[in-house]
Amino acid sequence: MKYNDLLVKLKLLVILNLVIFVQFSVNAQENKYRPLSSKEVQEQFELGKKALGKDDYVMAITHFDACIREDPYFKDAYFSRAMAKESLDDLEGALLDYNILLHMQPDLREALFSRGVLRYKQEQYEYALPDFENLLELPTGETQAVFFQLSSSNSGIGSISTMETMQAEIQNYLGLTNTKLERYPQAIAHFNKAININNRNPDYLVNRGMAKEGIRDFNGAEDDYQKAIQLNPDHSLAKYNLSLIAGESLSGFESIDFYSDIIDSDPSFHQAYVQRGLAKFNLNDMQGALSDFNKALSLEPDNIVALFNRGLTREKLNELETAKQDFTSVLSLDPNHERALLSRANISVKFKAYQEAIHDYDQAIDRNPTYALAFYNRGVAKFNLKQKTEACLDMSMALKLGMTNAAETYKRMCQ
Repeated sequence: MKYNDLLVKLKLLVILNLVIFVQFSVNAQENKYRPLSSKEVQEQFELGKKALGKDDYVMAITHFDACIREDPYFKDAYFSRAMAKESLDDLEGALLDYNILLHMQPDLREALFSRGVLRYKQEQYEYALPDFENLLELPTGETQAVFFQLSSSNSGIGSISTMETMQAEIQNYLGLTNTKLERYPQAIAHFNKAININNRNPDYLVNRGMAKEGIRDFNGAEDDYQKAIQLNPDHSLAKYNLSLIAGESLSGFESIDFYSDIIDSDPSFHQAYVQRGLAKFNLNDMQGALSDFNKALSLEPDNIVALFNRGLTREKLNELETAKQDFTSVLSLDPNHERALLSRANISVKFKAYQEAIHDYDQAIDRNPTYALAFYNRGVAKFNLKQKTEACLDMSMALKLGMTNAAETYKRMCQ
């Protein structure tokens, strides 16, 4: 047994013993607590399941807590409480419950699958992978639990309960996890197995298509997206990925119509708003672009592409303060975003805050020493501060890096 695995098991044992100790201590306070009978514990569990079924997750957890307080080895209560915690986005609490449960019964299929999915959602791909791999080693048999799977577009959930569908989902998650780890051939092999089990699920085809893009098999990816659309004509992610492969083949207005069609079929698909906003920006429809970027950010506030392009759009609309705020937001998410540094510096120039602009140009050049436009713009800012020698050096560097239109500015400033 690996040292880290042993350490995890010891921690879980300590936690479990602590749970038991706390329950014993509480039970000892006779004036404050009356122990529940076995029948009452089961009644609490049934009440918890009913609350879970009504999406009253807080109440469900209260009932499951009562079960575990009385019986720290109540496996079903841990599993159900973990599902309720996930629904409340308490992912760490859910993971702890799954860990305790699997410490008690390492081969519990339902908990192993759920923990693997949870770890995948938390981007703990190296930990999710062995959970799914271990599931393949367990003996087959009907599962008693109902699980929930996200569709590729994250637009809805569907339950899975039969062993056949669960095997397909295990292969699907193995493919997804390997894709995130950039192990594309292994991912494709797992998606192939999922599709062999269930060839009517368009998500599996879309997921395989994305893995094929990872090995630059764009023809194969396009074929998978087309097949997915045949199974589900409204599959937003299949349409979106297909449009990205098509690329320049769509004109501006065709592109707007295409993404509008995707939005009509899935109004929560934020990527489509981003792409439609870009198409409108390129057609100089700045208000339309701004509206789409706003909508995308209402659905995914940390979308860097939407934030950056909203900044560019606001700059075009002469909304300089809010544009600068957008570029600052981009840099808070990605400090190495050189175009955001350049764009924020350009706005500082418009405010005649030349020293502030030069600082951002410096940062952009530090990240990309061949950034000709940053050298050119920094030269202009330095010239405005009457730093002619330094300005001319920047203009000369911009010329050397291939920015031919810097020649005229160099003559005007430096000769």
